[in-house]
Amino acid sequence: MPLTPITVSAMFQSVGIVSGFFLPIAVLFLFAVLVIPGLSRAGTKPETLAMAAYGYLAESLGIILMTAGGLPAVHAVVSHQILTSNTYLGLLLLFIIGGITYLWHDSMLQKVDSISKAIPAALFFYSWKFIGLLVALFASLSFILELLVGASGQTYGWWNVHLVMLLYGLLLCWFTVKPHTPAAVARPTPVLKPRTVIASKAKKPAAKKAK
Repeated sequence: MPLTPITVSAMFQSVGIVSGFFLPIAVLFLFAVLVIPGLSRAGTKPETLAMAAYGYLAESLGIILMTAGGLPAVHAVVSHQILTSNTYLGLLLLFIIGGITYLWHDSMLQKVDSISKAIPAALFFYSWKFIGLLVALFASLSFILELLVGASGQTYGWWNVHLVMLLYGLLLCWFTVKPHTPAAVARPTPVLKPRTVIASKAKKPAAKKAK
């Protein structure tokens, strides 16, 4: 079922004490996953690593908001459904807030050095690539199974949801390109002189005088 402003508001209203308690723990766990591996790299600082982790988590929140605002609108267009003006306005508001959140923190991440954000960037991009792969595969499998089981008895347009989710998964896989990972800084190795040169520079033993 596609997300709508009603379902989104219901999700926010259903957050109880247990969810409110585990949410900070989950956020701290994500920060630890993004920050701790980067501490092993030379030339990184905990503050810049935390800033990079914050930026990529905020970008993920922006992607989720854009998804919640974009997918229902695309599904309504594909299935020829007419939504109310307030519903379109709510979906547009969700998409705009998500886009601003993503672009704002993306500009902030441009100021972070590439060494500090290498590991958080790799985890961010490949996580969303894997999510896109999961969505595309499950949408394809669901379409094929419903077609084999007997979709002929269903109403017209039953494939709209599968098509929208398949396109969304393919877009995630397409746009999540491999981030640039800087190479480790190599220490300069001392230049060793060949043994022949060292031997030639050594003092030759004095020749014995002929009797």
